[in-house]
Amino acid sequence: MPEPTENDNKQPDRRKFILGAAAIGAGAGGLLGSGLVAPKPAIAAGAVNLYGANAFAGPHQSAADLGLTKRYPVEGYPGVTLPFPTNPAQFLQLGLKTLFGVLQVCLCVTPQGVMRFVGMDKVFDATMKGGLGVTIGEGQSKAGKNTLGQLIHILFHPTDHFSEGLSTALGVITFSHDGDRPVPPSFLSPVDPGRVLKAFGDTFLNPLQWPNLAARFLRDPIGFFQDFIRMFFPGHQNMRFNVKVKCEAYPDLVLVNRNTIEMSNSNVKEFPPRNAGYAPAGTVELVDIKNPTGPTVVVIEQFNSVVSHKEGAPAKLDKNFINANVGSVVTVDKSITFQPEASRLALA
Repeated sequence: MPEPTENDNKQPDRRKFILGAAAIGAGAGGLLGSGLVAPKPAIAAGAVNLYGANAFAGPHQSAADLGLTKRYPVEGYPGVTLPFPTNPAQFLQLGLKTLFGVLQVCLCVTPQGVMRFVGMDKVFDATMKGGLGVTIGEGQSKAGKNTLGQLIHILFHPTDHFSEGLSTALGVITFSHDGDRPVPPSFLSPVDPGRVLKAFGDTFLNPLQWPNLAARFLRDPIGFFQDFIRMFFPGHQNMRFNVKVKCEAYPDLVLVNRNTIEMSNSNVKEFPPRNAGYAPAGTVELVDIKNPTGPTVVVIEQFNSVVSHKEGAPAKLDKNFINANVGSVVTVDKSITFQPEASRLALA
C-alpha cells in the first residue's frame, strides 16, 4: 500500500457536467453562494473539538447549534461554497471529528502477549489490558490514472498509551506511551480507493445534488455524516507508536522498542473501531533505554490486540479507568481475525 506523503493533499479530478450558467446560478448559487450565512452558533465551535458532537448533542442538532459554520470553496466553480468539503479525505476528516471528536480514545485487550528474553531461552506470556489515544490529523487525497495512484488518507497522531498485564515469572508488566521519540503519523485509508472516489463523486461532485445535500447538512450534520461515512469502509488502519516497557521482576530495567511499532488491521469495518483485531506485521524488538542501538533484550513474538472505542474516556489514561471499563467495551471473541499488512494471524 502506498505511504501517505505531504504532497498527497490534492483534489481529485472533477468530472464534467453538462450544465448551463442558469443551473449553477439559479439551482445552486442561490443556496450555495456567499449569500447564505449560517446563523450564529448556539454552542461555541471549540466545544466539539475534543469529544465530538455526540458527546453532548441531542437528535437533529443543526450545524449552527454545533458550531459548524465554515464554508468550503468548490474547485472549478468560482464563488460557490458548501458547508462541507468536496475533497473526500477532508470530508471524512470532518465527519470523524464531528461524530467522535479530534481526540479518540480506545480500550484494548491483548489475550496472549508472548515475549522472549534473548539469550535466556525463556518465553513469557501475559494477558494485557490497556488503552490508547490518538488525535485526527490531516486528510489527504489524490486521484490517479490507476489504483496505485489513487490515495485517500486520514492521518492520526498518538497522544497516550498504557497497557498492563501479569506474568507468572515477570510479575506486573507495563507498556506506556513514549512521547520522547518522533513517530511517523498513523493513517486510515479505504481498501478500495477507486470505488470510494467514484461513489463520492457520484454524490458530492454533482451540482444538481448540492442544494439538497447542503440543506441536509445544515439541518442535521450528525445524521448526514452517519449516512455517508460508511462509503469509506472497509479500510486499512495502521497505528504507529513508541513505548517504554517495565516489569516487576527487573525494576531497574526500562526497555524501548528499537523500531516504530506498527499495529494494523487491513479490513477494518468502521473507525473508531469496535472489537477490531490489530496485530504487528512482525516481531517487535525491545532494547535497553540506556543503550538504544545495542543488542536486543526482548523480542515480542505475539501482540495481537482487540480494540474498541470508548466514548467519554479521559485524555490521560490510567489503570483504574481501564480496569473499570475495558470489560464492558472490549469483547474478545475467537471469531476475531487479526489482519496486519504482512501477515494474517487468528486468535487461537
